[in-house]
Amino acid sequence: EKTEIKEEKIEKQEIVYKIREDYAKKEFKEYARKYFSKEEAKKELKAYRMKKLSITSLKRQIRELDGRIDLATGELQESYLLRKRRMEAQLLSVKQQLANVDYCLGKLSYPEKTVLYGFFVDKRKGHLDMLGRELRLGAAGLYKLRDKALLNFATVMFGGEEM
Repeated sequence: EKTEIKEEKIEKQEIVYKIREDYAKKEFKEYARKYFSKEEAKKELKAYRMKKLSITSLKRQIRELDGRIDLATGELQESYLLRKRRMEAQLLSVKQQLANVDYCLGKLSYPEKTVLYGFFVDKRKGHLDMLGRELRLGAAGLYKLRDKALLNFATVMFGGEEM
């Protein structure tokens, strides 16, 4: 009888450990999902300004190729046409990426959008002071808002739990 009681206690302990382990795995998966989607969101926001600038550069390069295509013949002309098609595809891709970021930013509140621009898109020296004055928040409030805004942006951008 004592052996049965000990075995029952051991079984209960194993069940408790298993439940704790499953819970910890679930918590880690949720943390990892949020962390990695937030990191991807940061990358998208930091690249936004450079992608905007690349549109002008790609358009200029396409115009230059148009001039070369008109003057070239044979294989050289085909080479220029192929390069132009690749650049046009790249231009379209960049425009779609920017439109997606613009859409996601548009779904955020004004303070969330402002803090993401200030921290990632157009970060400047003294950005905390400027943002603090504009949003009437201290540094701790700005960081808290940034984290919330980043999670909301990542949710709209990559899916996940609702805001």
